[in-house]
Amino acid sequence: MLLYIPNKLISTKKEIIQKHKHINDVHIDKEDSDLRTLINRLVCLNEKDIKREAFALENNAIDSIAAYIPVNYYNVDMSNLFAIFTYRAEKRFFEILYNAWQDHFRNNECNAFIYHWLNNNDEIFGSILDISLKEEYRKMLIRGDVIQGFGEYVKDNINKTDKQLKEILEPWKLSYGRSLLWEMKFLLYTYCPRKYYFMISKEELLSFVKQYYVKKDGSFKKFVVNFVTELKLVELEKYDDIGNYLLGAIGNPGTPEFFDFFGDTSEKIVTKYTDWINRLIIDDVFENDERSLFWREFRFKSVTKYDRSNSVVMDMGKYYVTEFLGRAMGPMYFYKKDIFDEKVKKWFVNRDNKQLRSALFNHEDYYFIRQEHKKPYGNEYYWQGQVADILQRYNMTRRISD
Repeated sequence: MLLYIPNKLISTKKEIIQKHKHINDVHIDKEDSDLRTLINRLVCLNEKDIKREAFALENNAIDSIAAYIPVNYYNVDMSNLFAIFTYRAEKRFFEILYNAWQDHFRNNECNAFIYHWLNNNDEIFGSILDISLKEEYRKMLIRGDVIQGFGEYVKDNINKTDKQLKEILEPWKLSYGRSLLWEMKFLLYTYCPRKYYFMISKEELLSFVKQYYVKKDGSFKKFVVNFVTELKLVELEKYDDIGNYLLGAIGNPGTPEFFDFFGDTSEKIVTKYTDWINRLIIDDVFENDERSLFWREFRFKSVTKYDRSNSVVMDMGKYYVTEFLGRAMGPMYFYKKDIFDEKVKKWFVNRDNKQLRSALFNHEDYYFIRQEHKKPYGNEYYWQGQVADILQRYNMTRRISD
């Protein structure tokens, strides 16, 4: 999926708007001198003249005001325009406002006006949309994130009724080509229930994820949180390409970038995400050997590979365990956190594999336990049992339960 909007797509969007144009769609042009003159004159009216002027205006002027309210091209004080619209409000003008709003639904001043205006205009609202939608609409307007509000509404309805997105949005009469409907479809994977992730190819879903990241508008984080919330760990593990992309974009678990990204996200979601990414790293660094099968069953704060020393360090909170990579393996070393952070960690960065092996072996006073990958004849899983016993005995970490 494209990460930019080519001219052909822009023209296609305009054609769609024209083809599906509603009878009460009104287009206003920012460069229209007559529009500028009208708006500037109305915003300068004294309060005592507003009502008289409102009823003196021709319908086409009210059309323009209704279409202007969501955009405020000239950044004027909107009080007089809100008052004029309120005096003249009827079905046609609200429909014009509602259609224009769908391209400018992030205008909080307009949203606040509509929210309060709806208090006393059930009849007009009900002539356009089902009155049962009014409170849901007001809730979306006041919360400050219309897309998220629609997303929660859609998700709730999908779970309750098993309807498709098109069916759920139909009562809202969202216009083709308007930004709101386009974004609702584009951002579907930031709020959808789990079954929708299985209805799209992994390649296409990844293309959406990359676009969310490029947008830098919060949609990327919303996708991550929703994706991890909806899917089980065993299901997340089937999305290696997406996991690797997230690892590069967010950073390794345990890093400052990682914590900055997740911020106030619930601990449950962060833990599941961390388990997923750590398993991805473990499978990659151990190349799915017997150590990968063992270590992926346990929970870590982070798993970090050090290229120069060809080694990996697994952080368990109060303890660390280290492994050498490659077929030669080598012993595991267990360290208490304070000793490792202060005296040992730097060796993994600035020494090669041979130098690191020597340093760890010759500093017996640093490591807590040294454990070899022993496999006595007839007992293929001997070392795994020994290490599992160490982890349990010292309460270093625990197994992940899917």
